[in-house]
Amino acid sequence: MNAPHTFLAAIPFCVLAVTGTSAATTPTFDCAKASGSVEEMICADENLAGLDRKLDEVWQQVSKKEEARAENGDTPRVEQWKAVQRGWIKGRNECWKAPDVNACVTEAYEKRISELEVLYDIAPLVNAVVYACDGEAPRRISASFYNALKPGVLLERGDETLVGLQAISASGARYVANFGVEFWTKGDTAFVTWPQGTEFSCHVTDE
Repeated sequence: MNAPHTFLAAIPFCVLAVTGTSAATTPTFDCAKASGSVEEMICADENLAGLDRKLDEVWQQVSKKEEARAENGDTPRVEQWKAVQRGWIKGRNECWKAPDVNACVTEAYEKRISELEVLYDIAPLVNAVVYACDGEAPRRISASFYNALKPGVLLERGDETLVGLQAISASGARYVANFGVEFWTKGDTAFVTWPQGTEFSCHVTDE
């Protein structure tokens, strides 16, 4: 699969140094320099520390793919992502305001890891389907489903590409992306909201 050309999902990564202590009990950053209650929680919680390391592992794979892109003459995006990462860390650390801080931090990590796994074809590909859609053009959506940390789908429509992650649904499989985009599959039919406020249906096609 070719790397996506546009991004509607924020793309985080870890570039902090490994401390050299146990990967099972410590995150990738230096806990002696932990800043704020959220980073202190990550240092004290084995599950959160493991998620921090998982995000770093995924980023290493992304980095290799980006190096390959650069070798092929494409513009490297690492500097852009460093800025994105700083924003993501700030957002993660804002979880101290949440009613359940641990759940908020866990969700932040799981979402970012899954977005990267889907966006860069790192997680196992489960299925790839093309849908023909009603409504305004473009009337084709390519959907690639991945067994990421949180199951996700890579949606390509016209010149737009985004990642949707599976959310709770009464039936079928519902995926939620940024900007109010939803992709809800039931058998060979998909009910789509894209952009927010615009709803239409699609059906699997062999064309």
